[in-house]
Amino acid sequence: MAVGSKKLDVRAGAGASDQNDALPSPALRVTRPSGSAAVQVIGEVDPTTQAVWEQAVASVAADADERYLDLSALSFIDVRGVETLVDVAQRLPEGRRLRLVGAPLALRRVLGLLWPEGSATLAIEEEA
Repeated sequence: MAVGSKKLDVRAGAGASDQNDALPSPALRVTRPSGSAAVQVIGEVDPTTQAVWEQAVASVAADADERYLDLSALSFIDVRGVETLVDVAQRLPEGRRLRLVGAPLALRRVLGLLWPEGSATLAIEEEA
């Protein structure tokens, strides 16, 4: 963790489940750098990291006027992870939007295909 960052959660699914596994399980790290409105998400959103992802999205939604999700280091997100974004964003009070910065192309495509109406409650930006 970088100096001056506040850790929101450690890792989910870290480490191999068996010594014979060649690759470690996917992980998701969520941090909030000091003095920043960003909540940075690093890694993969899949069934093993869904709970951490839901906490990150909820923390930003609770203070959506000030905070945003920095997804520039997100390497993978499954459909359930995208659905979490849409569900949380649609429950925000009228006039508020969930702000996403650096959303991967795959995430934007899934949103457009499966939830075209849901993207109205999401503000997707290239950079902060």
